[in-house]
Amino acid sequence: MSDISTDYISKELLVKAMAGLGTLVEQALLHPYETMSSSVEDDLVLMNPNNSDERIAFNHKNGIWQQAQIDSNCAGTWTTSVSTAIKQRYWLFEQQQKMIEAGWDTGIAELEDGAIEVHAFPKWAQPRSLH
Repeated sequence: MSDISTDYISKELLVKAMAGLGTLVEQALLHPYETMSSSVEDDLVLMNPNNSDERIAFNHKNGIWQQAQIDSNCAGTWTTSVSTAIKQRYWLFEQQQKMIEAGWDTGIAELEDGAIEVHAFPKWAQPRSLH
């Protein structure tokens, strides 16, 4: 699923996709050692809860939430894995939203590794446990 291509259009879904992956703040600096006079705050910044120097930022431009450019030499394991998780979770939440709009009941299951699954059931069917 790592080859998913998606545009982050919905702030609500993006925030939902980042939930539980780190500490989310609005209007913060991507690079914590920059001063306000030399930098512009990013719209959304997700920080590693164990190392606040590791951050991913998103800015709203032209109707799309764009991930701030991170120098690949500076991107650590957390940044890389969380960026992939956000993309996958956002895509799944988009699919869930489409299923709801099409009249399906849905549920979310979070796996031990933090991945999520979307379960969908016709409105007339009684949901049953899949595990």
